[in-house]
Amino acid sequence: MVVKRKSVPMGDAEVSAVERIADVESPERAALNRLAGGGIGAGASEAALMGSVFALGLAAVQAEADEAGYAALAAQADEEDAAYEAAVRGRGSRRRSSIEAGE
Repeated sequence: MVVKRKSVPMGDAEVSAVERIADVESPERAALNRLAGGGIGAGASEAALMGSVFALGLAAVQAEADEAGYAALAAQADEEDAAYEAAVRGRGSRRRSSIEAGE
């Protein structure tokens, strides 16, 4: 794995959040550790903590994108199913009418 370091602009709220996450006694640190599946040690660097927060954010973004994709597929499938059912019903009514007509 290649590790790249990026400069990330942060406002006061983000700086404060990182400080709270860096505090091993904080509820934010406990929440991050739970969300990350454990394994964030007491000696984790600020960069490692920010990397964990970023990875969790990316996972949330990907989950939202996946959900939107699944919803689009479901809508497409519903339209295709409706068209198929209409075609099948149309064929069935033509068959019944030709049978009834004695053809």
